[in-house]
Amino acid sequence: MPEIDTLLKQAVECGASDLHFTVGAQPMYRLHGELQKIDNTEILSEHQAQQFLTEIMSDHQIAHFEQLNDIDF
Repeated sequence: MPEIDTLLKQAVECGASDLHFTVGAQPMYRLHGELQKIDNTEILSEHQAQQFLTEIMSDHQIAHFEQLNDIDF
């Protein structure tokens, strides 16, 4: 199971609309329009963020992300 699944399940449970990742910051949920840090999470390294995302991305999405350093899905 991809490691991101735990954070996605927590997002659903708390009613968040989005999950945000930024290297050098804690993962965040968008809850009622506001970004909130996720309790009990660490600041993401580049490797961790890449691992979370590439586990669930298609080859096309990976290529898009590598070109633009940003992706929404």
